[in-house]
Amino acid sequence: MDVPANTFMVAERAVDEGKSLMLATDCKNGFRGKESSMAVTLIRSSFDPDPYPEFGIHTFSLVLSVVDGGEKQNIELIRQGQLVNHELAAVSAPSNFCLASASYSFFGIEAGSVALSALKMPEDVSSVASCIVRLYETNGSSSNTVLRFSRKIAKAYFVDLNERAIDSVSEIRVDDNGRVSFTAPPFQIVSLCVVFE
Repeated sequence: MDVPANTFMVAERAVDEGKSLMLATDCKNGFRGKESSMAVTLIRSSFDPDPYPEFGIHTFSLVLSVVDGGEKQNIELIRQGQLVNHELAAVSAPSNFCLASASYSFFGIEAGSVALSALKMPEDVSSVASCIVRLYETNGSSSNTVLRFSRKIAKAYFVDLNERAIDSVSEIRVDDNGRVSFTAPPFQIVSLCVVFE
């Protein structure tokens, strides 16, 4: 039986010591673990009425990695899987989004067991320079999260998936160095709207 997964599977050791194996792919999602083996389905299709429905050239990547065992963080496994699936891309931006220095990136996660799901412009485009950041907590515990931006921040607030402002029990703190701090709840999606000065 195949188990669907977006990027990878990990074969953990019976004892929480030493290293484990991680199998990642860039476009396949049918993983199977049985006894002491890992497998991923490369081509799966019907055979009737067309006996060769997948005839052609297929391109995909498989990556087998050695990862830390024991008390490993899910976020590190997710980041390694993302390296296989998301190539480095450069995107041009308007002049008001230029970086203060070429040595800094626009956005980074400085602390917290959260993974980035989306960084995008708001659907409600206005004259205010802002972005939507969507993250999810990966380890099943509250995470003190710090995000860093290359620009000064005027304010930040939580939004729902429709990008409407919502109240939250977690406080958002903004500092003068372009950092946003908050507590992400366990295994939940968190979306913020960050408004720049």
